[in-house]
Amino acid sequence: MIIHFKPKSKILYKIKNIKNLEKITNLIFASKRKMINKILKNIFNDNSSLNKLKINTKLRPSDISPDIYYKITEIYEEM
Repeated sequence: MIIHFKPKSKILYKIKNIKNLEKITNLIFASKRKMINKILKNIFNDNSSLNKLKINTKLRPSDISPDIYYKITEIYEEM
């Protein structure tokens, strides 16, 4: 599966460095046949950041919308 990110007319997320988005997507897709809960626990060492996401952590990387990747990156940059 290929995910294609395209610019939006309205910017909803404030990503400071696009390299962080690339890093997050690489980390999430690096684990084969895994749910994202273990990956997110490795990215975010505290549960407060995970609680901000309010997403189903039992999803697989291919089941997540691009907006969720933007949101994960935004919270990652806040740390």
